[in-house]
Amino acid sequence: MSAVGALSAPSIPDLPGMDRFRGQVVHSAAWDPAIDVTGKRVALVGNGASANQIGPNIIDRVEHLTVMTRSPQWVTKAPKYGEHLSAGEIWTLENIEPYARWFRLRSMLAMNEAMRPNATLDPEYVARGMVNAGNEALKERLTEFMRQELGHRQDLLPLLVPDFPPGMKRMLRDNGWCRMFQRDNVELVASRAAAMDETGVLDDHGNHAAVDLVIFATGFKVARMVGSLSIEGSHGSLRDAWGEDDPRAYLGISVPGFPNMFILYGPNTNIGVGGSIFFQAEAQSQHIARIIRDAIQADATRVEVREEVYRRYNEDLDAALSTMIWALPTGSTWYRNSKGRVVANMPWTSQDYWDMNRTADLSHYNTTRRGSIRDHADDSRKAMADA
Repeated sequence: MSAVGALSAPSIPDLPGMDRFRGQVVHSAAWDPAIDVTGKRVALVGNGASANQIGPNIIDRVEHLTVMTRSPQWVTKAPKYGEHLSAGEIWTLENIEPYARWFRLRSMLAMNEAMRPNATLDPEYVARGMVNAGNEALKERLTEFMRQELGHRQDLLPLLVPDFPPGMKRMLRDNGWCRMFQRDNVELVASRAAAMDETGVLDDHGNHAAVDLVIFATGFKVARMVGSLSIEGSHGSLRDAWGEDDPRAYLGISVPGFPNMFILYGPNTNIGVGGSIFFQAEAQSQHIARIIRDAIQADATRVEVREEVYRRYNEDLDAALSTMIWALPTGSTWYRNSKGRVVANMPWTSQDYWDMNRTADLSHYNTTRRGSIRDHADDSRKAMADA
């Protein structure tokens, strides 16, 4: 059972000259607690969710922060970001179960139901290069929010406001990101990091930033899912089956040719329009547990998803994805692979996915019972003896 997840293998640019850099280099997912940013000149490479959390939290301590952005991101208001629950709220959640269940349901609905309409394609708007009316209204609200947050740095608005529709990439919950650029010790470099030398980083225009520390907030190798493991199946490796960046699975969990293998947070199980990854993991775990239970009761030692079940599921998946915003060939996003296929996101609601997993059916799997394995072993021994 693979539980390494989709966001586990850091994607670190292999920049020319990186080995010559005399300062410190770290990826956001492999942060060293011993690093002290106080008084240092720092390059923050990337401006996604990780950078959004890191930048505002170190800006008061660094001497200077250079933010290198490959592309802008949409930022949405999150007025209570980072606030702690009160003691009363914690006690209520821990001791009044109906309230805790209601609180969880409310959170799920607020994310799924509120965000999903803005990410569903309207053919009339798509013909004009847009998504739908709600998405256009959202774009205006987000642009105005970012305008207000930038204050006197309105010159940066064209560099920070994306040209792709909201929802195409992961939406950033504001952590003071735009407001941070009002500071005198922050510089926005609207180009990618291209190389490094002994003293700093060069962008793809040849401009040099002298720094002491480089923080790569450059995400993960999502499309190369389960890439940290070497898995051999009945007819080859998982890498052979998926290639470098084209993972598929039944419910994101099971792959033909790989018996007794299950995946948590696998292909197309990421929440693209809100929800809870914990809820996803629970649904997947329940499915796996039910299949294992039923296999044990059936005296089966080997279960493998049927090819036709896997194929039908992925046909339905592709059809549903074609109605969602990520299917538009606009803007780069880690949701898609190198060929443009969406490999990370799920097109359904969390409720839909929960229903799919709750009805786990062993008939969707080929099973090998204990007796058939024993008979096969006996036949093999007899054949060897005869030889």
